Amino acid sequence: MEIEDSDSVKASSKKPNIDLEYFFEPPTALSENDKSSRRICKLCKSITKQENTLVNQHTTLRRHLASKHKGAYYKWCKTTGFISMLPQDTKARCQEASNARSMEQTTVDSHFQKLEAGGQKILYSNEFFREAAIQWLVETDQPLQAFEHPSFVNMINIASKATRDISLPNRKQTRESIM
Repeated sequence: MEIEDSDSVKASSKKPNIDLEYFFEPPTALSENDKSSRRICKLCKSITKQENTLVNQHTTLRRHLASKHKGAYYKWCKTTGFISMLPQDTKARCQEASNARSMEQTTVDSHFQKLEAGGQKILYSNEFFREAAIQWLVETDQPLQAFEHPSFVNMINIASKATRDISLPNRKQTRESIM
């Protein structure tokens, strides 16, 4: 059997079983009662002039190709650009991929939370809190008694128990809550 170098074979090499379509005749049932279909190897038929009938399962058909027609199969793969699907080649590719994955260093990135841009954490200290409170008082032109107001103290106590950054409502949200 001569190996074709046709564009139709190359174009259809995206199909995973194109090799079986090339080397074997279409599946047929031997009898009406036979539920499994069979295929005839085209190479065996052309070389030995005998019909070698095999069960139509891709693994069985490829094992036949590996044991009887390996050279012709590899030549066809090289000609068409098809990746060999013979069992030993598939196993070798899987082993190679497994070895490559095992050589990669694992990371613990998924265990950490990413900080938002500009969201660098400032460790709490009384001094930092006092500076921030005075800055807020001055910049917003609040009376000095604002620190002593029960609502302000309650708000600070609630915020101090937060395990993450707190989120304050904007003007529009505040207005909607009040109205």
